[in-house]
Amino acid sequence: MRTPGDGRGGTGGGPGGAPDRRAPRWVPVASFAARYLAEVPLQALEAEGIPVLVKGEEPGIWGPGFPGPTSQGIRLFVPEAALEDARLTLGELAGPEEG
Repeated sequence: MRTPGDGRGGTGGGPGGAPDRRAPRWVPVASFAARYLAEVPLQALEAEGIPVLVKGEEPGIWGPGFPGPTSQGIRLFVPEAALEDARLTLGELAGPEEG
């Protein structure tokens, strides 16, 4: 559930209840060897309204990373204010925990 100032939208968050207009600090929440392994956790976060940033090799649908692991892997990032919610949402879906 979203509440004012929780970092996931709504109002508040800044001084005096004003919206916080600063860019969020993105922090890693999970990592995976291949993009297809990150899809279910990615969709779970998005379903909860948690913004997600995906970083890693993105060679395209038929590129070398599509069918399996990539040398860099795939990392999911969320805004720092949503990190705890993201960890609760992912539970055991997450790969090795970051940080």
